[in-house]
Parts: sequence; structure tokens; C-alpha cells
Amino acid sequence: MDKKKLKLIWAQAPADYYEKGIGQNRLQRTWHGRKWQVIRGLLEDQPDSVLDVGCASGEITAKVKSVFPDAAVTGIDVSRNFVEFARRKHPGVKFITADAHNLPFRNGQFRIILATELLEHVLDPQRVLAEISRCLQTDGYLILSVDSLSARFKAGWFWWIRFGPGKVWRGAHLHSLSRKSIDTSLRRVGLVITEEKTAFWGLAVVFKVKK
Repeated sequence: MDKKKLKLIWAQAPADYYEKGIGQNRLQRTWHGRKWQVIRGLLEDQPDSVLDVGCASGEITAKVKSVFPDAAVTGIDVSRNFVEFARRKHPGVKFITADAHNLPFRNGQFRIILATELLEHVLDPQRVLAEISRCLQTDGYLILSVDSLSARFKAGWFWWIRFGPGKVWRGAHLHSLSRKSIDTSLRRVGLVITEEKTAFWGLAVVFKVKK
């Protein structure tokens, strides 16, 4: 998969995909609502800075801002369409068009970094994790959400992208991840899983990760 072809895959999804799905599809509303509850339960402290990598249309980014109103919250996504939509939808949050493989931030800039449903979509997950580790404060933490670990999820995803509203994401999952491969990749960049939460009987997994 080259970057040019991947951009064409990303462009299949309309900028308001998540908003329409949550508003019109009960399954999507339940899925994303429950995942946010799990993520919210792992957020702590009062951070001065938060980064959401691969923020798409900014739904979770805006929710994080509501939890930490005094924090400088930034969302980045490689899709300009998503970023422009997010800016219009959530004017109180900073959104930037940027590539997760080369984050445009200084070392140790963020107390909390979120990466939800990201690693399976990027060309080089190891490079992305290295960039996240570089930008994370020594006493900060990463919230990492992955949906593609179980065979049951993969079976559901097969149906979703062929017969359901997920057709716009066909070809977007580039990697088959496992708990072991994620743990190994994290350790290579100095990060360690400290908590693990699941939703929907293990179909969705959320990790809290620290240096």
C-alpha cells in the first residue's frame, strides 16, 4: 500500500460520517457511546495539554475538551476534509492537518495523547508509536483504542464494510493487530501498558499506556 492509494481510501469517507452514523444508526450510536465511556473512565488528573492523533471529525476530541476545559486540546488528522469539518463543528478546539508519522510538535509537549482506532489505518504503526512516545511527557500517558484484535470483530468488520454503512472504509484496515504485537511495539518505543479495558465482550479494547 502506498500513500497515494491510501489517500484515495481515506477520501471515501464523508467528513460527517461519524456524526450521521451516531445520529441515524443505533448500532453506531451504541458502539461509539460505550467506547467513549471506557475512554472517559481512564482519563485522570487535570492536564495542561492533550493531543488526539487521528481525530477524524473531532467527536472524541471535543468530548475531551469538555472534560478538561482548561487544557490546550489539539486534534490532528491527515484528512483535510475531516479537519475542516471539525473546525466548523467544534470551534473551541484546535485542529491541524498533519501526518501521524511526523507529528509537528516538540518533544514532551503533551500530558495526554489519544489514539483511537488509529494503528490499523496507518502505513507504519511502529513509526507512529515512536512519534507519540516522543511527544508524550515523561509523566504523561497514552489512551490507545483498537478494534481489530479479535476474530469476532474481524468477522463483523467483513460484513460491515460490504453490506453496512462501513462500505466507505473498505480497504482502510492495513494491519492485523494482536495484543502481543501491540505490547511489543509499545515496548520498543519505551511505552508500557498499565491498564486494559474492553467493551462489547472484547470486540473493542482500550489501553492506558505510560513511559
